[in-house]
Amino acid sequence: MKRKTLGSEIKRLRLEKEISLMQVGKKAGFCEATICHLELDRPVRWETVHLVLLLALGVRQDEPTYQEMNHLWIAGRKRHAENLPDDHNAKNLSKHAAVAVKNFREIVREMDESQINRLLSTVRRSAGQLWE
Repeated sequence: MKRKTLGSEIKRLRLEKEISLMQVGKKAGFCEATICHLELDRPVRWETVHLVLLLALGVRQDEPTYQEMNHLWIAGRKRHAENLPDDHNAKNLSKHAAVAVKNFREIVREMDESQINRLLSTVRRSAGQLWE
């Protein structure tokens, strides 16, 4: 019997809702390839899973399914970490970039669906202004 993984459970939920990889990606704000990586159990950040569950699959944070997905993600990260070579080096970020990423992750973890949608809308508007 195949082991239950985060990717297999995300795919099961997606298929139950009869939505495509592209639709999940669009609803959550990611490209189709990111959702494919998630379903193939490649390492992804919890924030990605969080957004997919809330925005694309309609799983609320207070549901047992959400908690189960978190446990599966943690188990997957542990398996991944065990397979890394000892000299594995994470991306080299400047100190200010690393602090910004850490702060952003903390903020997103506590958000509900409507707050995330407002944040994404604001970020998209602001990002567009940066390149005008």
